[in-house]
Amino acid sequence: MSLGIIIIIGFAMQAAGQYKNVALNPGDVRAPGHGYPHASSNSEYPCIYPADTTNGNHCVPDTTFLALSAINGDTLNTSHGSLAYASWGPQLTVPGLWWKIDFGHDVTIDKVKIWVRADWSGGHDSYWKRATLVFTNGTRDTITIDSLKTGQESHFTSRNTQSITVTDFIASNPAKWCAFTEVQVWGYDPPTAVSSPVPFARTARVRNGRLFCLIPGVSPRAMQLPADAAGAELYSVQGKRICTIRRGNNANTSSLPLPSGLSKGIYQIKYF
Repeated sequence: MSLGIIIIIGFAMQAAGQYKNVALNPGDVRAPGHGYPHASSNSEYPCIYPADTTNGNHCVPDTTFLALSAINGDTLNTSHGSLAYASWGPQLTVPGLWWKIDFGHDVTIDKVKIWVRADWSGGHDSYWKRATLVFTNGTRDTITIDSLKTGQESHFTSRNTQSITVTDFIASNPAKWCAFTEVQVWGYDPPTAVSSPVPFARTARVRNGRLFCLIPGVSPRAMQLPADAAGAELYSVQGKRICTIRRGNNANTSSLPLPSGLSKGIYQIKYF
């Protein structure tokens, strides 16, 4: 079986679980449905979506300005145009501009922390001084932003949501470029309180790049295997193999326990 199959696993956690950035995904890919959290937008420089494909026209976005750059964990924001300073950078003027993060399931959140791209040298960048957060249930909160190089926190009433859409952007100087280097969303993932951990699973085929998954710290922890897989290998974010899990004599068992000493964190998981 191809090593291109990755299983994304998690567990329903107690509502009093770890308070963390639930938006982090350094392995997000542009194609939807290939893992969560997932970031998207209707503009990634120099493109506006949906693209005008008449007469064979198409637009390929610059990889240093993708929507997913804003959830990769990197906060270097004093330059632009290179992967070291990747940011979500849309076209200069886009009617109805939006950036969205989809968590893939309900989360309970109460804060966002935003690093604006702050390439002030030569007057290249401006910043959005105001924007609106739109939640799954349609509720909205307006946030204000300043021209700071550090992360800026916006607090709101705690709520459950499956996504956040940031829209209604107001630029401080509409003639200059505005961008987000990083967006953190703080809360609990997932929020549902249960009497015991409940496993859930989602699979995805990787065509390009890598996918990552979050293995939480609740116990017991088990991995759900497809019928034609003999086992799975766990890798670190950097690609170092952590451990191998095999069916062995349990050929009819679809759920195998994860090692008890496995730390909570982000891993790459591949079937074999």
